[in-house]
Amino acid sequence: PSNPVCCQAPAPSYVAARWLAPMFERVLNRLLHRFLSPYVEGFSSDKLSLGIGSLKLDNLRLKASLLSVCGIDTLELQAGQLGHLEIALPLSALISGKIHVAIHGLHLRARTRDFASGDGSQSDSKLLEVLRESRSHRVQMKAAQLLELLRNQRLAEAASAAREEVEDGAGFVAKLTRQLLANITVDITDMDLHLES
Repeated sequence: PSNPVCCQAPAPSYVAARWLAPMFERVLNRLLHRFLSPYVEGFSSDKLSLGIGSLKLDNLRLKASLLSVCGIDTLELQAGQLGHLEIALPLSALISGKIHVAIHGLHLRARTRDFASGDGSQSDSKLLEVLRESRSHRVQMKAAQLLELLRNQRLAEAASAAREEVEDGAGFVAKLTRQLLANITVDITDMDLHLES
């Protein structure tokens, strides 16, 4: 051993980072998909740019159902574009650090829904039908989110009771998800909203 450097093991932080990176990326991709897919068309992990401590998404099209999902049933989204979404993650203090979300270039063009098509009873029934569909869609989305939350809570309880790892690390995922969501700050710049009647 004339050269002791060649026989040294990699630093523990490097090994941990290499081991945690794929799991963290899966968790992050799952969270983004869960929270962005109701609002963004064609979200996929190939649009995801994951760097050291930051995550970037560019040029996302917003779904036409965005406003009704948000409870704004009287407006109809004609076009929606999200120019740049960047999430800064404090990797050194992921659990306790603040996560900064920067949204830049949010452009929405919406118009008021046109329900007038003749007599008042037709327009009222059309409005009622649109409102029912939109509310039904929101209820279905919320139910799916609650079912997933319940599943994660049950898996976390099972993991703590058994004191061992559960299917795909869901106990860890549930805890990490709660902690991440508690530490988020959001900044929105360059936002345009055009309303047409």
